[in-house]
Amino acid sequence: MNFELDRLYSYYNREVKLNPEIVGLPWIKGYGFMPDLPIAISMDETLLNTVKEAVVEIDLTRLKERFEGIIFRWAGVENITAEELGISWAILSGNDRERRLLHFEGGITLSYEQVGAIEKFVGITPDEVQDGIRHRSGRFLLEAWNTMFQGLFTRFVLMQDFLKGFLPAYYDFYVDKIVLDEDSDENAFKTQIKEMLLSDDTNQQNLAVFSLMVLKEVNKLNTEIMQNIFSNIDNPQ
Repeated sequence: MNFELDRLYSYYNREVKLNPEIVGLPWIKGYGFMPDLPIAISMDETLLNTVKEAVVEIDLTRLKERFEGIIFRWAGVENITAEELGISWAILSGNDRERRLLHFEGGITLSYEQVGAIEKFVGITPDEVQDGIRHRSGRFLLEAWNTMFQGLFTRFVLMQDFLKGFLPAYYDFYVDKIVLDEDSDENAFKTQIKEMLLSDDTNQQNLAVFSLMVLKEVNKLNTEIMQNIFSNIDNPQ
């Protein structure tokens, strides 16, 4: 599963009537068997309502929990079965059908929905899974899930202006890229992110960590910046 592929080469090739309500909601490029989010929303009223509920959430921790459900609905894997996943159970330490969990060596556990979403995002069929995933480790699948989730969640959050007035970054849906204003004040950002990390407000701490993830995605999180931000973090000036 190659997560470095350019999503611009993935597109939805069926006719769909777009719902006017998508105008005020986050637009995120789809990939594999997952259509662009505005298309998926237009075809699924439940997903539409779920996204509408999520965009009014101001707490990043709760929003992250909600977004997992959005991914599952978007990928169409809420009720996926073990058989539909197509995975060879020889690689598992256990398949908990009652709780819909797959246990791998090393204490790694993933839900049916998480593995199903990975397959949809990559665009592979159950038959292809037999050859492409059966020899993969649980660690590989966990890393794939974390990469996919963080990429989609980052785009979703940026489209809700959580970082407005703090980190001048935005998500460009049409080219599927996160863009950072090159004229941003790096020193001001370093100072503010230190203050946020030291804040008693959990949401401020989460926003600081999220900001660092955005910088990482645009290849701006170098060692010097990290050292500057975390130097004397216990004794801020």
